[in-house]
Amino acid sequence: MHKLLLRQLRRHFGSADVPAELRGFVDAVNQAYEEAQGDRVLLERAMDLTSQEMLERYRDLQAQVGERERVEQALRHSEEYFRSLTENASDVVSVLEADGTVRYHSPAIERILGYSPDLLAGTRAFAGAHPDDRQAVEAAFGEVRRTPGAVRSVTYRNRHAREGWRVLESTATNLLHAPAVAGIVINSRDVTERSVAEVALRESEIRFRTVAESLGEGLLITDLDDVIQYANPRVEEIYGWRPEELVGRKGLEVLIPPDDIAPFRERMARRARGVAERYEMRALRKDGTTGWVEIHGTPFRNAAGDIVGTLGAITDITERKRVQEQLAHGALHDALTGLPNRALFLNRLEHALERIRRGRGIPFGVLFLDVDRFKLVNDSLGHGPGDELLRQIGARLVQALRPGDTVSRFGGDEFTVMLERVATAVDATHVAERLLAALAVPFSIGGREVYASASIGIALCDGGDAHPEELLRNADAALGRAKAHGRGRCEVFDRQMHAAAMRRLQMETDLRRAVANGELRLEYQPVVSLEGGGIVGFEALARWEHPRHGTIEPADFIPVAEETGLIEGIGRWVLDEACRVLASWQAAVPRDPPLTMAVNVSARQFVQPDLVQQVECSIRRHGVPAHSVRLEITESVLIDKPDAAAETLVALRGLGLKLHLDDFGTGYSSLAFLERFPIDAVKIDRSFVHGMESEPRRARFVAGIAAFARSLGVGVVAEGVDAPAQPALLRERGCQLAQGYLFSRPLPPEQAEALLLGEPAWTLD
Repeated sequence: MHKLLLRQLRRHFGSADVPAELRGFVDAVNQAYEEAQGDRVLLERAMDLTSQEMLERYRDLQAQVGERERVEQALRHSEEYFRSLTENASDVVSVLEADGTVRYHSPAIERILGYSPDLLAGTRAFAGAHPDDRQAVEAAFGEVRRTPGAVRSVTYRNRHAREGWRVLESTATNLLHAPAVAGIVINSRDVTERSVAEVALRESEIRFRTVAESLGEGLLITDLDDVIQYANPRVEEIYGWRPEELVGRKGLEVLIPPDDIAPFRERMARRARGVAERYEMRALRKDGTTGWVEIHGTPFRNAAGDIVGTLGAITDITERKRVQEQLAHGALHDALTGLPNRALFLNRLEHALERIRRGRGIPFGVLFLDVDRFKLVNDSLGHGPGDELLRQIGARLVQALRPGDTVSRFGGDEFTVMLERVATAVDATHVAERLLAALAVPFSIGGREVYASASIGIALCDGGDAHPEELLRNADAALGRAKAHGRGRCEVFDRQMHAAAMRRLQMETDLRRAVANGELRLEYQPVVSLEGGGIVGFEALARWEHPRHGTIEPADFIPVAEETGLIEGIGRWVLDEACRVLASWQAAVPRDPPLTMAVNVSARQFVQPDLVQQVECSIRRHGVPAHSVRLEITESVLIDKPDAAAETLVALRGLGLKLHLDDFGTGYSSLAFLERFPIDAVKIDRSFVHGMESEPRRARFVAGIAAFARSLGVGVVAEGVDAPAQPALLRERGCQLAQGYLFSRPLPPEQAEALLLGEPAWTLD
């Protein structure tokens, strides 16, 4: 029966062997046959059913076997793939037991740490961790081990077999619950270089922040869209915004005044093209106020060299701009009145002329204003009240003019005005008269009323061929005429004034040539004693022998010399030449007391710091006694700076010189000068001497001056004596000396010496 079943199975399976799994089934069938006790029909039916069932069970078994083979093959492929990955991966793949024992390390561990994987199998994981890092590593591993499926990452230092320490970044995954693994899988990679780079980056950032935050300048980093990426603390001092308030915002929205946004956008565009530049601009603060900053904008590049934004170094220059504006204002404005000064006024005149030259301008006028008798205010009230008066005059002039007109303090007590849109002399005169009327109202100075008047010269400009200096010169010439006609009035420059101005200009040119070519000479007028009628000395008088115009009187060229400064050189020459001639005459005509020489000293010459040295040098050079030299000054010398004048007079007296006050009686304060200054004699002006024999008032005036001078121990010299009756009248009224045409005109040195040697004596009764 057993053999029969096997044949039946082979008939179904063909030549293949009956699977071993069915052989047990055959044995079970054979046992069932024996139990059937030889019943053949039952046995055959059982065999048919059994063979069919056996076939179906085999097919099921064959399917199961095939599936198992496929699974086993897939597993083999998976294992091969896993091994290929782990053995060729740059990272280390490790499998740990639950207690941390190493089950497996991929070959990469030898490349990274220098250890053979087999050498580490069965050892404790993380045994090579740096002591300072071990606690953190084990804590992370403990968290993973306690939680199925947990994933943790940790960065730590691990010892290399030969080269110190390496930095590893390890990620552990709990797969203890996975039957295929049943362990903890760790993926580790070498991040030593990255760590070094990160440390270097952190150190670089620390250095950058340390430097940036300690800078005295503000620092802003923006991207190409002007979004602020970084701001240092100094920015808050400049703009009022805290750095964290600015980061992420656009600089154009919060830091730039609206009117400056367009030019700033242009600078941003240049920066994007790689242009670095330094510039100044206004800064909008958080509180809405504005200041000034200087920005050094530099393109900001990334590691690849591409421009990704802007780095701006910002310096607050608000105070510097304020000082610059003050300096600029001070350079162009008068410190006392705050009005434009000479430089700014000339600049505005030039701009007005340029507009006319270009056909876009309109005629305008220039006024030159001088405060009448301003020195009286300084002398009587002091310089402080005088300065206050000038301030109030300037303010009043501004109030009396139109907004477009310009008022300037030209210097001292002089003011200038540029009148816009003035086409005729009548219009300009109306404005000038309005200014005079405004100044006629009394000023309050130090609690007292002070009256002031002014003289005004007017010059008109209707063409662009003029020059600012020419217009001022014309206005000044008109001012001179206004003063000559009584002050407190205005005059308009005309062609006659122009001709006079041109003559004056030509005289200035000729005078410079005359000084260089030696065309000046001295004449000498004798000074006579009214007691004996003899010559006691001479006065040296400068003369100019013009090659075309002949002799030019001092009254014509001395004012020009004063204005141009030529008087300083002329004065030195006159003093030295007079001392030389005096020494020669004293040697020819010895006397006791010796012959004297009077020399005029101009106001400009008197203020020279080396005047005393000049006089002393000339006296010593020619060996004349100092007490025989008389220096003649006018009261104008004493008015401007009386204290300095007194010091100079005392120094001159210290040399032994005699000091005479010339043109006495023509000033308003001459009598006070006799008491205040060390004056030896006064010279009564010829205007009082002339006609005194027929004008009792003049005679009384001379007598009063002589009596006052005599009471102070001051001598008296009369000028302009030209009538025979005058010497006796002068002697009777206390005059000791005289000079004039009655005795002699000024003479060249040869004739004067001949007169001296002839011992003239005039009868004075």
